[in-house]
Amino acid sequence: MNETQLEAGYRKYSDFLLYKPIDVSQLTMAVDNLIVEKNKELLSNKK
Repeated sequence: MNETQLEAGYRKYSDFLLYKPIDVSQLTMAVDNLIVEKNKELLSNKK
């Protein structure tokens, strides 16, 4: 089964978190960006 782009992104992101200390503001910003991108994708698929 192929992983979706989102799943791949989360996996890459969690790997990144394991190796690199990150502050909370960067973390929340990255998550927000991920959500925004996903919402755009979903909206464009509905058209």
